[in-house]
Amino acid sequence: RWAMGLGLLAVPAVLMAVAHRSLKNVALYSEEQVKRASVLHPLFNSAEHFAAEHWRPSMTQRERLQGITEAYAGTVQALTQIGLSPFLESSSLIGLLRHGGHMPWEVDGDLGVVESECREKGATKEALQAAISGDLEVLKFACSCEEDCEGDNLRMAGRVAHRGTGVCIDIFMYAPVGTLRPWQRAQNSTHTEWWERVDDHADYTFPREMLLPLKHGTFEGIPMMLPRQPKEFLSWEYGRCLGIHIWPWRLLLYCPTSVMIPIAICAKGVALFAGSPACKGHRPSPWVGVLSGVYSAVALGAFQGGITLMILLITWVCEMVAIIIVPELIGVIASRSNKEGMTIRKRYRLVQLVALAAVALELRGCLGQLACQVDDFYFNPLRPKTW
Repeated sequence: RWAMGLGLLAVPAVLMAVAHRSLKNVALYSEEQVKRASVLHPLFNSAEHFAAEHWRPSMTQRERLQGITEAYAGTVQALTQIGLSPFLESSSLIGLLRHGGHMPWEVDGDLGVVESECREKGATKEALQAAISGDLEVLKFACSCEEDCEGDNLRMAGRVAHRGTGVCIDIFMYAPVGTLRPWQRAQNSTHTEWWERVDDHADYTFPREMLLPLKHGTFEGIPMMLPRQPKEFLSWEYGRCLGIHIWPWRLLLYCPTSVMIPIAICAKGVALFAGSPACKGHRPSPWVGVLSGVYSAVALGAFQGGITLMILLITWVCEMVAIIIVPELIGVIASRSNKEGMTIRKRYRLVQLVALAAVALELRGCLGQLACQVDDFYFNPLRPKTW
């Protein structure tokens, strides 16, 4: 019993040591830090999202975002010039809805084109390259994939690279589905006109009215077309939960610690160090309070944001379970089954639960996102998952 209780109290020390070692020189705690970071930072998903012949690995994320903006401007203008109506899609469209522009950690750009329009206008790689600005190179383009079509690249009918940074704009074709999926033939779906991203590995299909007719919008100051119902259009690909993923960005950037946390720490300290007025002669054991204070100080000093909150949450849960198993940790009287012992234990548990509630409140965005994703993926998906 004692070994289990003491082992639980040691867990936070091991956790903080591992977290510090893992996050040292890796964690980014603000959007500004993200933009100042190297594009080679391990938190960025940069693999295969650039043109190797133009790639500049020495640039910062801010420079990459600027390159993506410039690539968007030139690509949209050129596609429009050859008679097409490119529209914003995928992660860039999420960025527009969520951040009003680029997500700070964006690595490339995404545009969609209606396949029938492409064929009607006779759009070709040569025509696009002739219309595009000199700082951009058309790596491939056709109304269906004709070059570099291995694996996941099959779904990309076009790709334009920014010569100064190597960032790319991927171009996807959209068309009515050739064959209805079994679930699309189900009741309430028979009168829906289904469209798809052509040759998509995740079988991305959606009702036509989510996309067409396109509407005018702007992205990073660039006039461009948008899907008719952007959020609903994205929901058929990514699910209804379009919030920021819990790891890494929500925990690192969007879970600040408020004044509630120091107040909760102080309240816990008072509960652990102060004797109970109802229990004369009760002398609380100080070392659990000291250990709890040290853990809290390290969590606040060595980490930030959601990392601090997660460490405090785990620390306080371990502490509470340890004291439930070994009540003597907070004093001899607390282990007794009489009225005084029960009073001490109840008071401690009440304060501990209030402290945990404060942490949970600070983590409400993460908890809400997690609940939404579980519901969306397992219980109420818009469409069957194919991966």
